[in-house]
Amino acid sequence: MAAMLSVSGHKGSKAMTDKPDVQRCAACGTEKPVSEMETCMHAQMHRYVCDMKCMNAFYNPPPKQALEPAGSYQKGYDEGRNQGTRHRVAEIQQLEAARASDKARIAELESALNGLLEIVSESTGVAGYHLNGDVALWDEFDDVSAADAALAQQGKENTDGQ
Repeated sequence: MAAMLSVSGHKGSKAMTDKPDVQRCAACGTEKPVSEMETCMHAQMHRYVCDMKCMNAFYNPPPKQALEPAGSYQKGYDEGRNQGTRHRVAEIQQLEAARASDKARIAELESALNGLLEIVSESTGVAGYHLNGDVALWDEFDDVSAADAALAQQGKENTDGQ
């Protein structure tokens, strides 16, 4: 092993030491004495490598890691977007099921109300309502005209496609 003499100065004083010249490998970063290393020429400069394996790695570096796919400029972006979409689809399905249930309930109520209004149309009123023996005519009940109006409106909404 060849030793090199180097001069180090400290506030003007000169001290001579006998220490080998140590360099870092350009490929793996290991520090070794220059006498145990190989020399590579790169862009008119000397680079030191540990051995032939590091020399091969220096001249033929491994390919850089591929960038994330297009559209994935932020880690987790696509995953979050897909989870959000799945959440929205599930929410839409829940809303559609609730709407179907509501439509079924509305159909039941329409049927019941139509049945009551058929009874109203086939009779003149309610006997015993006034407690004096007179028949209360259906025209006296605001609820009957409100039920007719509600069914008419519901029929109109059904024909409009809502």
